[in-house]
Amino acid sequence: MMCLSRLPKNIAAIVACLALLLALPGVAQAEPAAQIISLQGKGETKAAGQPAWAPAAVQQALEPGSYVRTGDLSNMALLFRDQTQVRLQQNSQMQIKSVADAADGNLQTAVKLHAGRAWVQAKNVSGRAKMETPTATLAIRGTDWDIQVDDDGKSTLTVLSGSIEFFNEHGGVMVQPGEQAVAESGKAPVKWLISNPGERVQWVTAYSVDPLRHIRLSEDSPAAVLYDLRRWDEAAAAFRQALALDGNDMLAKTGLALLALRADDVAGAERWLKVVGCAERREAHRSGCEDAANDALRRLSAYMDSSRLQAFSR
Repeated sequence: MMCLSRLPKNIAAIVACLALLLALPGVAQAEPAAQIISLQGKGETKAAGQPAWAPAAVQQALEPGSYVRTGDLSNMALLFRDQTQVRLQQNSQMQIKSVADAADGNLQTAVKLHAGRAWVQAKNVSGRAKMETPTATLAIRGTDWDIQVDDDGKSTLTVLSGSIEFFNEHGGVMVQPGEQAVAESGKAPVKWLISNPGERVQWVTAYSVDPLRHIRLSEDSPAAVLYDLRRWDEAAAAFRQALALDGNDMLAKTGLALLALRADDVAGAERWLKVVGCAERREAHRSGCEDAANDALRRLSAYMDSSRLQAFSR
């Protein structure tokens, strides 16, 4: 190609040349090790060697060494380069250690579930995948399974199809479809049959109803943009900064009320809503306005609670 035959010595020109090559048809770009394909609620990621967590986003690429975690009433779905699928339940944390690559037959998919619960389906990695927990290692034979790690590290494995070798330094068992095994610290794994393994993974298809999901502030202020992007912590800081500059900023107070509701802080939302909706009323009408605001908040809070209960009782 002309771009290569006349390789520029200038670094900026080299970068431009490479960008042009990557844009040409037939020049493949590197596929990420994994990608977030679904996120409900709060999720975060952290690169290898980095101390700080950052908000996760759908379509976010993840490389080997990355960590992911989910918050309360949240779940996250990942798709790996080898077509392995992982869905994390609320309050889960997992590290992606490596992902198998068709170009490297020696590379295997390896993840570690530090806490929480995951459903995994691995179709194309027989003999080339493993999963670790604090108390056991899973050697995968092409299967789908549910794994739960309790606060004390106890790991409970349920196999739905295929087979998994479940072991630690004290011993191991081969777990087949319809079987469940448990590994605890200082003990060899044990297993037993279960009558309906499908019940263990009903949570995979459950979803969390977010009553505030359609609310957008749709304003040009930086704080409102951050809110609409669901970057809650940054939005809260921006709203408070706006209030420091203008104590009567109604948009900032509205945003803080919505953020309080998202954090289940109904009392906090109530305080902001009173300020937003009733501050300009005359004294004679302010009490009735605040009563109406309180009633609206109680109804919304009850609806949020019932929505969450329905989602997790499916």
